[in-house]
Amino acid sequence: MSLSFENRTLGVRIDTENAAITSGFGVYPLTLQLTLTPFGFEKGTVVELTAELATHGNPGYWLASSTRPVRTSLYGGTATCSIMFPLTSAQILGIEEHRSGQKPGFALKLHGILPADPAETGQESSEYFAIAASTWLDLIERVSAAVAFTIPIPIAVTSGAHAEGAELLKEARHHLNAGNIDAAIVSARGAMERAEAVAHWPSLGNDNARSRSVEQRWRAIYQAAMSQASGAAHEDDVTKDFVYTRREAEALIGVAAALLKAAPGPLA
Repeated sequence: MSLSFENRTLGVRIDTENAAITSGFGVYPLTLQLTLTPFGFEKGTVVELTAELATHGNPGYWLASSTRPVRTSLYGGTATCSIMFPLTSAQILGIEEHRSGQKPGFALKLHGILPADPAETGQESSEYFAIAASTWLDLIERVSAAVAFTIPIPIAVTSGAHAEGAELLKEARHHLNAGNIDAAIVSARGAMERAEAVAHWPSLGNDNARSRSVEQRWRAIYQAAMSQASGAAHEDDVTKDFVYTRREAEALIGVAAALLKAAPGPLA
């Protein structure tokens, strides 16, 4: 990608390996690092950059404008600068749902002006780029648990079944973000088993559902969730063709987290 100002050209490369997502006030800013290579500019020329970010697809969806103009001095060699886009949790969720475990694609529209040159009206250039799936996964797993699609995971303050369940939930979330739906549900099933191992909810027997105790009702929830999650292992003729969606996997991971919270024991 490049911006042309009469007989001067500014080459721009997007360094996707150094992308970052941070927690903000109700937003999760995505920062992209740009490498600038000037040709024909006088030493010390200042360029001011703004940008628009959208998803790459058919159709593509607008995501955000850069938070503020970025001014960088050009010194003959390459220069770097960072440009930031405030994303909401809903937007990150949308990106996650549509990438399906693949690398997310984006479109960057860059606008540049030379503040010291009043005759220059500014130039624009666009480029499609993608962030490696592994890099994107690392980015979103580092942000706050307040992100809407992130499953809140109980924090166990001791070792044992609680801690094992929490680790299995993290594993499930990792599989989910990587697009491995069945593996995510299998890990969630393991977390449910750890919750039951701690709780020892009583058997239901042939009792009247309306007369069940609190503990028996938790047992009923556990049994129903385990039955559903077991289908992801495809271990028999009934479940071998079961297909689960991402939303269903999210729901089962959420149920597993809730069961772990409901099980008695120390949690942070």
